Amino acid sequence: MKAKKISPRRWNPLALAVIPAFIFTFAFTGCGEKHSAKSASMATQNTYSENFTMDAEEIEVYSDMANFGNRSSTKGTKEVSSTDRKLIRRGNISLEVQSLSDTRAAVEETVKAYGGYIESSEEYSSWIHLTVRIPAERFDEALSTTGSLGKIRQKSVSSEDVTEQYYDIEARISARKALLERLEQHLKETKDMKEILEVEDKLNSVTTELEIAEGQMKRLSSQITYSTLSIDASLPQNQTEEGFILPDTGADFREFLGNTVSFLSHLLIAILYIAAFGIPLVLLAALLWWLCFGKIGLVKKLFAKVSGNKKE
Repeated sequence: MKAKKISPRRWNPLALAVIPAFIFTFAFTGCGEKHSAKSASMATQNTYSENFTMDAEEIEVYSDMANFGNRSSTKGTKEVSSTDRKLIRRGNISLEVQSLSDTRAAVEETVKAYGGYIESSEEYSSWIHLTVRIPAERFDEALSTTGSLGKIRQKSVSSEDVTEQYYDIEARISARKALLERLEQHLKETKDMKEILEVEDKLNSVTTELEIAEGQMKRLSSQITYSTLSIDASLPQNQTEEGFILPDTGADFREFLGNTVSFLSHLLIAILYIAAFGIPLVLLAALLWWLCFGKIGLVKKLFAKVSGNKKE
């Protein structure tokens, strides 16, 4: 029996035309739905933006703050030249001088000549301490001039780079001023009492932050502009302002203390010797007395016996 030969199936040309049309229609419908959903979402976002105009402005300003801060940090680390860097310089110098009054007068004259001022001072019978502020550009000259007033015992200089900190504070001040302008403008335009109160609260908060940042900038700028120099001046040992050599009471006291300790140590050793050797000797003497002249009285009895024999 012969197997029946199956001929390949032939597609209808009409079906071949309908299938692409169906696929295209389905895709177009899906895209239309997605487009409608996207349009609805955009409409919602627009409504949200209209209702929260102030928040959007704040976000924009704070973005400017971040960008400005980044630019400032980059400027502080890369673009700032060595002459534009912000440095806080401090110096310490210790001198041995012959006259405290002359030294103080010379320091005051030097500070005045260099455009500085004395921040604080302490004075004792043989020592003075002065803290002076000198314009940064003349700090090295003032340090050299001060060192020539006497014999230098100790001298040190340090520098602190605050460039990044300086530009960071500067950026925060600029950003908060911009935000204040936006808030003040919005306060003029709004009529809603609740929104007015909210804006005023934000104004107070930003104003406080601005005042704090400006105070930090003022202190930092002062430290940068005026370098600090600490001066210690003292007279030679055992010398007063009049030149009189004071007695070395310290040495006398040390000698007295040494003698006292030596006496007490010898006394303690003597007591130990007495305890170690004297007590046994006393006990031995007491025992002998008890044997010879006490209750037993051997010597006494012997003496009495000898005396009796002589009488006989």
